[in-house]
Amino acid sequence: ILFDKYRVRLGTDSDQDDPGTKAYESQFEREIAEEPTSEIIYCTHAMLAIDIRKRRTWARQSELGQQIKEDIWAFSQPKNIEGLAPEERKELMSSAIEQEIKELAALTMDKDVGILPAWQHLVIDEAHAFESNMANILATNISLGSVLRNLMHMADQGWLSKAAAKQATIAMNAIRDQANNDEHDLSSTSPATRHVYAALQNLHELARSVKSGAKQSPHYTQLSIQARAIDLALKVAISQYGQRAMVSYSPVRAYPQLNIGRQSVANELKFLWQSTVSAAAVSATLYLRKLEKDSAAYSASVLSVPNTRLMEFPVIRPAWTYRPVQAVWLPEPTKVGNSWWLRPPTRSDKLKGAQQESGEALWLDELGTAISDIHRTAQGGVLVLMTSYSSAQGLAQRLDPNITSKIVASTKHSLVEQMNHFVKRRLTGEKTIWIAVGSAWTGVDINGASYGIEDPQQDNMLTDLIIPRLPFGLNKSMTHKTRTESLSSVPWELLDAAMRFKQGLGRLVRREGLPNNRRIFVLDGRFSDPAFENYLSHFKRVMAPYTLKHWISSDENYKEWL
Repeated sequence: ILFDKYRVRLGTDSDQDDPGTKAYESQFEREIAEEPTSEIIYCTHAMLAIDIRKRRTWARQSELGQQIKEDIWAFSQPKNIEGLAPEERKELMSSAIEQEIKELAALTMDKDVGILPAWQHLVIDEAHAFESNMANILATNISLGSVLRNLMHMADQGWLSKAAAKQATIAMNAIRDQANNDEHDLSSTSPATRHVYAALQNLHELARSVKSGAKQSPHYTQLSIQARAIDLALKVAISQYGQRAMVSYSPVRAYPQLNIGRQSVANELKFLWQSTVSAAAVSATLYLRKLEKDSAAYSASVLSVPNTRLMEFPVIRPAWTYRPVQAVWLPEPTKVGNSWWLRPPTRSDKLKGAQQESGEALWLDELGTAISDIHRTAQGGVLVLMTSYSSAQGLAQRLDPNITSKIVASTKHSLVEQMNHFVKRRLTGEKTIWIAVGSAWTGVDINGASYGIEDPQQDNMLTDLIIPRLPFGLNKSMTHKTRTESLSSVPWELLDAAMRFKQGLGRLVRREGLPNNRRIFVLDGRFSDPAFENYLSHFKRVMAPYTLKHWISSDENYKEWL
């Protein structure tokens, strides 16, 4: 049974009575007479997350579930914790939560109370992405630009005064004026965030002031849902509710978006594991090297797998995944002036304003020349994984003018559209370079077999992979932010970047039998800087299966310039 064949997600401004919504939901409705008899159920991470949420809600609201909660939490009443040390109280509360989850999960075993038919065993593919996918599906995201457009429509139809429409524009401008802060946690008391909070309050009041005659308009329905989301965000900012509300901005154009999500999905994940007789988490990137051994400790922690049920197995590394790669090249340890060659500016440099811009420009100048040289000697397509749209655009402007076949990351084109453009050009024989960002680190699969190249020895669709900057700070999920803040003793950001780096390296070899002409260039100059030697050890362990070399341009003029 194939549920949710494509990655489809309802927008938060979809009304329950909307025909499109009903059509979407109908594919998951099952009559008793149509109960499936097959023993295997296929579904996406999103559908499993919704299934678990529904099962957990059913268990908590059932009569027996209510009794379980009352019985367990009776043990944590003040009279039972008097005299206990803070750590003992914390442990008691944690034990109570664990016991509640275990007993509630037992209520749903073999019961058809979710969206999916009852299941007992579970295999999760691409398990490294499951926690973030679950967090995303249980979150609410709305475009504040869409809120303004709906308010303007109300004003055009006479359901909102022109003065109110003007106030809405002022409120939106106030939010966009704070875009330099990157994002705002609405619970923050910083002056910039307080301005954003006040502007959201104004938008909420204006949305609620629309005349009742507008109720027949689909724009009114959308606006009502958006107003409820803003109201929830304002409440979450004050009392948390185990959730988090943030305003973030799109790259380049700084379009504001309101995000409301769980601070943690640990309880949902624990409920999932307790609901299964057995489960397997499968992925090529679940393990990191730890003290010269492969360890899934980081992945197990993120996935909230109970230690009592955790089993790790030897990592499988087929030779065909790394033998086609001639080597991984790191920058030759060379100084340009007082800086290491190809070392990007970092937070530790404490650069601000013009200094930051100057440092970034110098790095991009060096990078543009280096990548142009690599492209000249490549035997096929080139993929460059960047960490921001602005740096991707800056690099593209600095490439050799003779490189005319290039695809550059843009918010106007989805990842799939960019990949399709790259493939189309490669099939015509162009030596295309694709400068990509974001999900390209984990979601690109350029395999010549998918495009009619049956002989892998003739597959040169993608021969070179370039990583100019290590992927720190790319995980923007609320659950990741909460982890880094609440358990600061664990290097979550470093571990997340190392895992994403490992996924990025895996973009190059996507089929067995490729020729030995693949090249990987990790051009982050911090590998040359002794100050980062210990900090970057995780990344060096990820590169261990490959031959490591130092790279410098073969162009004599370039060498002389250095």
